[in-house]
Parts: sequence; structure tokens; C-alpha cells
Amino acid sequence: MDSTLSMRLTTAAIDQLIADLRQFAPMLADRAATWMNGLSRAGRAADYFQHPLAFPMLLLPLWVEEAVSGQINADFQAALVYSSVSGYYFIRMIDNVMDEASPVERSLLPMTGVFHAQATTTYHQYFEHTHAFWTHFARWNTQSAAFAIEDSSSDDIDLTSFQQIAGKKVVAGKIPIAAVLARHDQLDRLPAWEAFYDDLGCWHQFLNDVLSWKKDLQHQTASYFLCEGERRKRADESLFGWLLREGFAWGLATLEHWLDNLHAQAALLESPPLSEYLRSRGDLLAAQRTEMFASLAALSPLIRAQNTPLAEGDPT
Repeated sequence: MDSTLSMRLTTAAIDQLIADLRQFAPMLADRAATWMNGLSRAGRAADYFQHPLAFPMLLLPLWVEEAVSGQINADFQAALVYSSVSGYYFIRMIDNVMDEASPVERSLLPMTGVFHAQATTTYHQYFEHTHAFWTHFARWNTQSAAFAIEDSSSDDIDLTSFQQIAGKKVVAGKIPIAAVLARHDQLDRLPAWEAFYDDLGCWHQFLNDVLSWKKDLQHQTASYFLCEGERRKRADESLFGWLLREGFAWGLATLEHWLDNLHAQAALLESPPLSEYLRSRGDLLAAQRTEMFASLAALSPLIRAQNTPLAEGDPT
């Protein structure tokens, strides 16, 4: 039910965002739609947010509202999705430009102002400018920019800096959670949800680090996983040697341990859909673990025979 409703709300939000752009700038709307659809492998913008491996940014406000009120206000959630989608595109375009990605983003960079405006003004209909919600909005909006800047300049990431910076790239996603709690006069429950959100963000980012290790290595992108490998590998050992010997096992064991902690927090938040989501992610992680070790078993004899660090060439 949650995923079906979320897909419907996401599709409607993206359609509305394009329609709002087209009202004043038809050509800009077409270029925006092309870019948004291009982020999804399927070529459909809404699918990007609904991928099983995607961070559940649009689902969490649904689960929070159900947990604190026992029901879901579809109209309110539609507004939250519209704001969150707009905010995501604002952040994503800036991140892509900072990562020196395609010149498409650079040519569309002025559009970030429109995305940010849509993300912000949506909340005006629910909260007066003096409402406590806006303090949280300002905090996370500012931190989102700060973390993006600090993360892009990091080249030696340890656990502390990962938890404080790199693992909080999705900090702006706390805004709709605060909106739900504020609307139901339960902002006192925000600390528990915020703590869970931070840990979930770290878990997702570290999973991405483990799965995208080769791309990060090839592009010389620092990640906690690879930086930890540099610290843990033996003096006469290549980074890839460490990955084969213990790195992947350590990374996956860390993910499983962190997931256990998330389960414990979810139980205290009294959200059955959230607990079910974590169980499904655990099943996916187990499948990814099996697939990863099967690939390594086939690849490791060749790599060990060649004794070639991956940083010096792609062994595949």
C-alpha cells in the first residue's frame, strides 16, 4: 500500500512540477523534464525515487505520519512529496556540477533557484513564518550545503568524519519528517526520528561505498570504505589485496551490524512499515553478499596471479 501510494504521489508531483515550469517557461520545462527522466535508467523520473535500493526519502514521512497519528493524510503527503522532489533536484543538480559531471547540468544550473523555491514555498500553506518548523528547516537546509562542500573536499575519511559529514548527504530529507510531526503537534518526538534518520543515512551511504568501490577507485573519489582500506591494509599489500583478504567481508559485516541497530531503533519508533522495510533491505543485502563473493571467488585467482593493484588498471 505504501509503495503504491508513494508511486502515485511521486508521479503526480513530478507532473505538477513540470506543469508549473511550463506555465512560465515552456522550453525550460522540456529541458528539465529531459534531465529529470535521464536520471532514471528506465527513463521515467518517478522510477528513480521508487527503486528498491533508493533511500526511502519519500516513504519516511508516510511512515512517520502513520506512526504518530494512526492515519495518512494523502493531500498533505502529496505536498510533502512535491517539496521533497523539488528539493532533491535542487541538491542533485548542484552535486553533479560539483562532481564535474555532464555539461548538461552546468547549462541548467540557474534552474536550481526554481527547484529551491518550489521546495520551500510548499510549506507556507501549513506553517506560519514564526512556527518552530522553520527553525528546523533552516538548520537542515544550511547543513545540506555545508555537508556537500565539506564532503567534496575530504580525502581521508574516518568513521567520525563519515558519521558527521559524508553519511549526512541526505540531511534535507529530515524536513518533511519535521513537517509531519509539527502538523500533528508532536515535535517532541523529533529527536528519536532524527537519530534513526542519521543512522539510516550512514547505512545507505556506506552500502553505496561498498558497492561502488571500483568506480570510486577509478575516479579517485574518497570514500570511508576505501580510506579504511588504506589504513587497514598491510604494508606490502595493495588495496585490492586488502579487499580480497578481508575488506569486503568487513564492509558487509559492518552493514549487517548497523542494520541490527536500525531494527532496534525502528521497534522503539513503533512503525511496522519501517521495520518491514528494514527486513526487506536485509534480504537484499544477503543476496548482494552472495553475488559479490561469488564474483570475487572467480576473480581473485587471476588478480593474485597478476599481483596487480586495481588502482593501476582495471582487472576486469
